[in-house]
Amino acid sequence: AELIRRLAPVAACYLIGGRGEQRQLEEINASSGSLAGVLAGTLTLGEVAALIEKAKLLVTVDTGPMHIANAVGTPVVALFGPTDPKGWGPRGASDIVLQHPVNCSPCWGKGLCEDHQCMKNLDTDTVISAAIGVMRGSSFG
Repeated sequence: AELIRRLAPVAACYLIGGRGEQRQLEEINASSGSLAGVLAGTLTLGEVAALIEKAKLLVTVDTGPMHIANAVGTPVVALFGPTDPKGWGPRGASDIVLQHPVNCSPCWGKGLCEDHQCMKNLDTDTVISAAIGVMRGSSFG
């Protein structure tokens, strides 16, 4: 929600996902002040690809849309935790992978932890700085 609040003044924001994620995405959007469009379950795969291709940036976790962004040349800020960005991360020149190091990562989502510190400890300000930097075309680090 904070990411949307901070990016909405400079870029249109959309939350994409499947039908099963609609309620969760609507809650996130409501927490942001309803500043994003919620497109959960409303787009075909081709429409998702077209939307991502037109986007200035995709902020995501390790998902299919991240790989679509790489295929169409849209910059990515990818948040990694239970999976390994060395094997599955984005490969674009301006893409950024953010990961909070913990001993149990990557666990591949096999239920080895109960608190998901690998994701919860990703700093919001770092994610926002990376996203703004990518949109401005500057390096991050």
